[in-house]
Amino acid sequence: LIARVKEVALGGYAHQDMPFEMLVKELHPDRSLARNPLFQVMFVLQSESVAMQELPGLTLSHVQVENVVANFDLTLDAVERDGQLECQFESNADLFDEETITRLLGHFENLLESIVANPQQRLSAISLLSEAERHQLLVEWNDNRSDYPADRSVQELFEQQVANAPDAVALMFGDDQLTYRELNERANRLAHFLRRKGVSAETRVGICFERSPEMIVALLAILKAGGAYVPLDPAYPEARLTFMLEDADVALLLTQKSVAGKLDLQRAEIVCLDEIANNLADETNANPLPETNADSLAYVMYTSGSTGKPKGAAVTHRSIVRLVKNTNYASLTPDEVFLQFSTISFDASTFEIWGSLLNGARLALMPAGPASLDELGRALQRYQVTTLWLTAGLFHLMVDTHLDDLKGLKQLLAGGDVLSVPHVKKVLRELKGCRLINGYGPTENTTFTCCFPVTANGINGSVPIGHAIANTSVYVLDRHLNPAPVGIPGQLYVGGDGLARGYLNRPELTADRFISDPFSGKPGTQLYKTGDLVRYRATGEIEFLGRIDSQVKVRGYRIELAEIETVLGQHESVSEAVVIARQDSGDKHLAAFVTPHAGNTPAADELRSFLSARLPAHMVPTVFVTVQEFPLTANGKVDRNALADINAAKPEALEQSAPEDHLERKLLRLWQKVLAVGAIGIDDNFFELGGHSLLAVKLFAQIEKTFGKNLPLATLFQAPTIRLLAEVLRKEGWSASWSSLVTLQNRGHRRPFFCVHAAGGNVLEYHALAQLVGADQPFYGFQAQGLDGIQPPHTTIKDMAAHYLKEMREVQPEGPYLLGGRSSGGTVAFEMACQLAANGEQVGLLALLDSYPAGYFKLLPDSGSVSQRWTRFASRIKSHRENLQQFTGRDKLGYLIGKLKYAPAKTKHKLYRRAYKLFQRIGRPLPSVLKNIEEINFTAVKDYVPQVYPGRATLFVASDDLTAANDVEAGWEGLAAGGIEKVSISGNHLDIVKEPHVRVLAEKLRVALESAQ
Repeated sequence: LIARVKEVALGGYAHQDMPFEMLVKELHPDRSLARNPLFQVMFVLQSESVAMQELPGLTLSHVQVENVVANFDLTLDAVERDGQLECQFESNADLFDEETITRLLGHFENLLESIVANPQQRLSAISLLSEAERHQLLVEWNDNRSDYPADRSVQELFEQQVANAPDAVALMFGDDQLTYRELNERANRLAHFLRRKGVSAETRVGICFERSPEMIVALLAILKAGGAYVPLDPAYPEARLTFMLEDADVALLLTQKSVAGKLDLQRAEIVCLDEIANNLADETNANPLPETNADSLAYVMYTSGSTGKPKGAAVTHRSIVRLVKNTNYASLTPDEVFLQFSTISFDASTFEIWGSLLNGARLALMPAGPASLDELGRALQRYQVTTLWLTAGLFHLMVDTHLDDLKGLKQLLAGGDVLSVPHVKKVLRELKGCRLINGYGPTENTTFTCCFPVTANGINGSVPIGHAIANTSVYVLDRHLNPAPVGIPGQLYVGGDGLARGYLNRPELTADRFISDPFSGKPGTQLYKTGDLVRYRATGEIEFLGRIDSQVKVRGYRIELAEIETVLGQHESVSEAVVIARQDSGDKHLAAFVTPHAGNTPAADELRSFLSARLPAHMVPTVFVTVQEFPLTANGKVDRNALADINAAKPEALEQSAPEDHLERKLLRLWQKVLAVGAIGIDDNFFELGGHSLLAVKLFAQIEKTFGKNLPLATLFQAPTIRLLAEVLRKEGWSASWSSLVTLQNRGHRRPFFCVHAAGGNVLEYHALAQLVGADQPFYGFQAQGLDGIQPPHTTIKDMAAHYLKEMREVQPEGPYLLGGRSSGGTVAFEMACQLAANGEQVGLLALLDSYPAGYFKLLPDSGSVSQRWTRFASRIKSHRENLQQFTGRDKLGYLIGKLKYAPAKTKHKLYRRAYKLFQRIGRPLPSVLKNIEEINFTAVKDYVPQVYPGRATLFVASDDLTAANDVEAGWEGLAAGGIEKVSISGNHLDIVKEPHVRVLAEKLRVALESAQ
């Protein structure tokens, strides 16, 4: 029987419920064995869930080598000798440590003993665990009971805090404060009012507030009256709020005037607290007589539902108390200051509100609405917050940009998604006085199930979710509800005093997700199937690996993709819909793929608006892609992995909405970086481009860094376009810093052309050229720094080129680039091309508009010798003589006069350069007469030592200037290894950009640009 053990693996999954002995009889004795059958015996038999093909979305790096059956350096030799089976492992020490191998040997021995002891047992019942291991997994690692007030209600414990310290500060909101006594009395008056409205034990009362003291008063009052609150986010669409109120059978809704206007309810009575303040003054301050106990319903919180409708988790008083009283994951004492930052419909608010108020601490409330990172940082400093909860996304942003604002914290809890190891290590390194806690838990188990106080030694490649918190039980089980050994993935089941009753009015769903606890030994206890794939480490911490279904977590929210797909499928133009979670540029977001109905291709904005009217913002995908059919797997299911590789069509910027100045260009660059969208117009809406609250926070952090302006995050809702946001910045007193980049023509979708100024530094001379080269050709000019008389001018060609490249990338982040310049501007453009090439970037066109090959002759051997100088002088004399021979009579005289008129200017340039060098040498500041942009540029050109550009250049030569033409062409050929294309244009060096010659230049430049696009 033992000799056949290795053949068991060949039985496959269909035999899981077959007795082992029967399976052995079915196997053909001569059937060949698979490689490493030991692993197949140990783990495939244990559970289907541990097979690699049953773990969608996982890769080998996620799963310990224990449950990989092949492709690893581990073999088993088994021989029968003297009636015994002798087994030997041979393993790769780089893959398996001694502890793992010892555990494997123990599991194999347990397997054999179990089979021999009972050959009739079903394969699924065979356990690899010893009794000691089973006890450790089920008992020791769940031994976390604490003495907490399990029989008390939330309001009773709050009233106890009032009695203990009535004058202690309970709430802080701006400059206002409420003591525990004042908060209690306000809540009592409202509770008596609610009692007269018919609220009694477990009456469900809706509450829809922005963060405010009135919101806290309302929560307390509902519980004091005996009711249970149904938290509603004012930002949710009306259709969703209406569904939740009707599903919870809410007859009374507490809110405020500013919110009530968006609620069109037929069945529920709306009470605005700010309208009945005077009426409440007549109510008594005394505590109402209790009508509830620890088992009573405290709140119903709605989460995304897989059936297309949200589901309400029904949470009791005991569940809340278990979370915040006498617990082991954080210090919850009267000395703490909590920040209430979450929305009321997010279960982190349960920890924030009741963690403070049931322990005598102070609760600081963030102002209503979304907050920027700077606003969050200011609140932390203002209220001297010691305990803060952040979603993983916000945690990463704060660590990146506002780490100093976290330095006053004693406890920082983060979670809702996987924490980045580099960010965690940075916190451990920089925030020495702060305890970082990774918190995990579904709403169905009241905010936290597991927590991990992070230490450098505990990371080990990823940040685990840790151990079960006090009065909570957790089990890692296979699909047969057998405990999974250490290191083996399984589904996480949770139980204990934090468990919700189930889902309100959803008995079938409750029965499916809330099952009887087979391990507690107590009748009536339940476990919740989280759907999360996890595994135990050898040290007892739990690692999160992913999901076993389509539920995802985005920005801390658990989202059922099926709900979005159901709603999206209701659109008249959508035949089928599939939604996935993707992670582009570090941001996890939702992407929707639809097939059109009857040939009607729906627009992305149309679908986004449709969903926004029915789903909360965190459930609206950021991108929408229309496909004619979905890619399928071999078994005919939608291949979601293939969908993830499809790039969404990016919105195209409108021609009329290109940026018009430096400020708008900078904002455009920030939007492109944050949204990961290439083409954006200044009139495009941030949220319609896929923006959401977390990206808005990231954008405003970049705005603060770039412009030094701390704008309220709500600004983006009032100014959601680049044009409007730029106006806000201007009104805030932001003055644009000097920009060398000037927009001369911003229409069209062609790749832009960037043209560098001549020696004078101005770009006005390019205005006509920019208009004539084509209405669909964007054209930018570079003006010299220092023209404003404030900025220091660049004194070298290399510095100019580096500066212009930096500003060019704000318009066009990636090549190929189209560059050019007239006269000395061609020299700067040439150096820009050289720097781009050195960085591995492409140049599509280098247009030299009648430019001299500055510095070329310095590269020649003996370029500075007397003989070389005489040779070049003789060459110029010869060129003049040949040019004169082409003219007769007066034309010869005109040629000579034309050349002689430049002599004074050349002499002036030489004198200036010598004076400039002198002041540089003695280290004295330049006198005003020498602060001349044109002269500085001429000096920079004279001093320029070029390198050889590996690419090709196009040289536009003015036909009226014949002097040293051969030297010019030969010089550029020596500098451009890819060759020179010569284009003859009419005019002379100065008037090629003036009428009528500019039309010829524009026509030929356009040809060059079109061929380079």
